[in-house]
Amino acid sequence: MCEFITKCGGDSQPFFDHVGSDFPMVGEARVVFDCLGFEYHCCDIDERDGTVYLDFNALPNVSEYFGQFDFVANSGTTEHVLNSSSAFFYMHSFAKVGGVLCSYVPLFGLGNHGIVNHTPKFWHTLHWMNRYDFVEGRVDSVDEQNLGVENVFGDHLDKFDGLREVVGISYMIHAVFQKTLDTVFIPPSDPVIVAEDDGRALGKTVAGSLRPFVLAGVLDGKTALKGVNSFLEYNAKPFQYSKSDQRRLFGGGWFSSISGS
Repeated sequence: MCEFITKCGGDSQPFFDHVGSDFPMVGEARVVFDCLGFEYHCCDIDERDGTVYLDFNALPNVSEYFGQFDFVANSGTTEHVLNSSSAFFYMHSFAKVGGVLCSYVPLFGLGNHGIVNHTPKFWHTLHWMNRYDFVEGRVDSVDEQNLGVENVFGDHLDKFDGLREVVGISYMIHAVFQKTLDTVFIPPSDPVIVAEDDGRALGKTVAGSLRPFVLAGVLDGKTALKGVNSFLEYNAKPFQYSKSDQRRLFGGGWFSSISGS
């Protein structure tokens, strides 16, 4: 790690002072970013000093951080969150246009590590629906023997017949995208919509995926409506919603009402 920090032009001494000479080391990501000259912010639910309180299930309004960051990392987070669309909403919203979104999370296997693994199709859909530039992507195998059974399977999962025989399928995915547009996050979806649809069915589906964010007050209805119409245009659909459709699609929402949208 010291070599990495030095190679990137940083000062590794503060990091070494932080972790000491013992191995394996335990250190904070904040120290690494500080050594590299970056301002670092961490989002979490445990309310530690120096963190931004962010519960992906509660959808808090932290809009003061929207559009502020050059780099947003999801390193072993979204597999622990059932409502993961909100996690990707915040990642997208935090990033500047041109900002980089980096995820390194389980793809397959690791059945006792988290509660959800996103499929390759999810990562592809996240990419194209939000019109991100693809920076890089890689899939790494995980040595289940060295990882430890507590992260793969345990006795408490033997209630599912045949699960013990499912071995050697644990993989991680490294996905890096770049935000290209100043537009609302479009949650990935996988609906079956007929090709003849003029955009009404697709638009209703996309609007429905954004409605929780509007009702929670982290997204205003005007911006959500603009995002839906932009997505329909991107998909060459002739249908567009009008301003009068906003309340019907998204409801009131305290943020919508006070912003006058």
